[in-house]
Amino acid sequence: MAKKKSRKEIPPLGHIVLPKKGPVRKVIEPLSDIQEELETAIAQKFVGALKYFEGRTLTALTKSHLWPDFTAQEGSINWAIELTELLEPRHAVAYQLQQSYRTAIVDRLGEIPKFLNGIDVLVCDNYQEPPFPKVDTPQGDKIVSTIVNELNILSEDLAKLPVKGRLIRDLVGKQDVVPHLSLFCLRFASTDTPGQIRFSGTFPIAVDDAHHLLERTILSKLEKHYPSWGGYRFLLLVYEVRMLGSETDKVALGYARNVLQSCDHPFDEVWYLYPYAERDLGHLIRVWPILDN
Repeated sequence: MAKKKSRKEIPPLGHIVLPKKGPVRKVIEPLSDIQEELETAIAQKFVGALKYFEGRTLTALTKSHLWPDFTAQEGSINWAIELTELLEPRHAVAYQLQQSYRTAIVDRLGEIPKFLNGIDVLVCDNYQEPPFPKVDTPQGDKIVSTIVNELNILSEDLAKLPVKGRLIRDLVGKQDVVPHLSLFCLRFASTDTPGQIRFSGTFPIAVDDAHHLLERTILSKLEKHYPSWGGYRFLLLVYEVRMLGSETDKVALGYARNVLQSCDHPFDEVWYLYPYAERDLGHLIRVWPILDN
């Protein structure tokens, strides 16, 4: 049976490390757009985080073909584990548009050229305000051409950048493209390391909306009215791969816990995880049950 692809492109996990001493380095972990493989990677990072931060050991992690997503054991306890992604729908649409532009830019270049070796190119699109046109329109083609041309023009300057050196180019007014577009180029390594082109991937979100994202995600799972699963305890894992910044603060946790406290739900435990790149770990928060400090 063919593996099911996710309906959305999945951004890689990663960050650039700028240490006070030693070389700059990037830590990148691509995530699969195959839903089964993505969920398996997230579940493994959850198991690692639970062991590292909570001292708990889950074994025999097994992917299910139907419901639940996974089963696992913790000593004599059997766990049914359901995964769900915390996502802001409008952000997902905007992110997909960004990725279509990135693909078009790389295609137009033929590949990421050698003059970008060691360079992280961040395309800043002002949160797509005003909204970007679709990439396959004449206006979208102008934006792609402008970025590609500018990178070629900057090739000699980029080659001279020292490690940790930065070059910023504002493209406002270039060929009548969108009013706000700029390139932020950072040399993170020497020229023997492949470069990368990426969009910022973050978008503003109203504080009130951010505070309710975790609550709404849990409510969407409660609407499924899960049955008990013979002899298994039930764990809900809410994860995200595009950290929004304020969804797990005390206010957001309060809204989510109020929902869980006010209804008869099937979850024995609810956790939030933001996975780390290249480690079977992640930022882990217990949402439910509420433990006394």
